[in-house]
Amino acid sequence: MTLFDLDIDAATEIYRRMQVEGREEDRARFDALFERAQPYLDSNFKDQFARCTNERFFELRLVTTLLDHAFELDPAQEGRPDIGTRLADGRKLWIEAITLSWGRPDNPDRPPPLGERFQPAPIREALLRHTAALKEKRDKFRGYREKGVVGPDDCCVVAMSSGGLHPHVEGVGLPRVVSAVLPFGDEVVTIDRMSGEVLEVSHEHRPEIRNARDASVATTAFEIQRPMDRSPRCCTTARSSRLGRATCSPTDGSRFTIRPHPRGCRKISFPGDGATAPSNAKARPASLSTRRTRRAAANS
Repeated sequence: MTLFDLDIDAATEIYRRMQVEGREEDRARFDALFERAQPYLDSNFKDQFARCTNERFFELRLVTTLLDHAFELDPAQEGRPDIGTRLADGRKLWIEAITLSWGRPDNPDRPPPLGERFQPAPIREALLRHTAALKEKRDKFRGYREKGVVGPDDCCVVAMSSGGLHPHVEGVGLPRVVSAVLPFGDEVVTIDRMSGEVLEVSHEHRPEIRNARDASVATTAFEIQRPMDRSPRCCTTARSSRLGRATCSPTDGSRFTIRPHPRGCRKISFPGDGATAPSNAKARPASLSTRRTRRAAANS
């Protein structure tokens, strides 16, 4: 059984690179992952892996990471979220996976091409991709709940990969997914001008961002009180173009980041782990006389 024996016109460049001679070890590694995960993936996964390699790679890695951490997954089934399992306390856990991308070439909110000089990281554009993905999956979960697939006490998680935004993946400071759901803006550093000592590091208050059409997009999803909007977010920056590297290790879950809802009603505990209390941190408006905004250079 192999993922890499299809020859279709719509196959991605990444998929075709994996088919060439000399990539046997990488193919064997991913075929082993696929063999483990296949019962929990869609029936058309193999075909979709060739056509949408980044997106399906993330699902494959997510499923195998959950298996590595002792989750018992439900067999794949149509008409329900991507992944179903249970938490250590018996509650049902549903996961919807999504891989971020910059969208169509004519998307007005795409970042400018990288040049030879330093340029500001496209933070606004990246946040817009995060908020759009969260809205899409939130609406999906609402539909499942209305149909009775997801119960009122079930836990819902949106798992996102920002690897498709490469090379504009992350910068310094808070992960961008945090700024997409809580109003943390630019990082602000207060410095003692006499001694040069850093007195405080805080963030500007940014409850919204503007898209290219000057429409307001809220960044306060985790401040909303509706239970449906209290799902944690699981994020990673892994991407399929790094097949065969350390990020693709079958047991490597270290690059997954969990962001619990700060107003969640109950803690989420995982097999073999103690429950972790959600953070109650809030962004504060910045009113500082001396400030330095840190921005990452986007060319890597």
